[in-house]
Amino acid sequence: HAIGQVAHFDHERSIDQYRFLYAINGILPPTVRVLGYGETNSDFHAQYSAKKKTYWYDFHLASYHLPWTHGRRLRVPALRMNLIWNACEKLMGTHDFIAFRNSNNNNRQRERDTVRTLFKINLKSIPGGCRIAIEGDGFLYKMVRNLVGALLAINEGKMQSKDIEEMLSTGKRTFQFLTAPAKGLYLRSVTYSPNLEWDGIEQYNLDSWI
Repeated sequence: HAIGQVAHFDHERSIDQYRFLYAINGILPPTVRVLGYGETNSDFHAQYSAKKKTYWYDFHLASYHLPWTHGRRLRVPALRMNLIWNACEKLMGTHDFIAFRNSNNNNRQRERDTVRTLFKINLKSIPGGCRIAIEGDGFLYKMVRNLVGALLAINEGKMQSKDIEEMLSTGKRTFQFLTAPAKGLYLRSVTYSPNLEWDGIEQYNLDSWI
């Protein structure tokens, strides 16, 4: 799921931006909406110009799923927050995260540089559950889901926080853990250079919708 996804396109004809927003939403499926728009430099790229990204991963901790959380959170019996937080502290900073990447034919060439910086990891209570927010300068293929999978393995006693340090230092996935399911993952926001502002985004209090 994505809340703050940004896309770009090039065009040569003039566009009535007021009509554009309503026209494009009129042809999109109901699960996708454009909330804002703007013009930028011709060298801007929605993916490669990003300076920072924030992902959420949501857990459901209640004894049963509520209708609006089904398919959008991972249900777990309990989270041992002290163990998870100790492991999160090992992940923050600049590391080679190759051990937390899934490989496929499309990203083997593109992701030769596997060093990334995690600026912040927060744990937050949400109604009926818990949210992990991870902010970094970029993420490898399925990296967030693998990080969460490792945290769940620590939560279940199958790994320890020192195992995180070993995988970061060796670059090898020497401890087996499952990639967390996609249903709890959200792309919360993408940050670009300060002079790029996306008109219309901030009028929605998106954090309160989920």
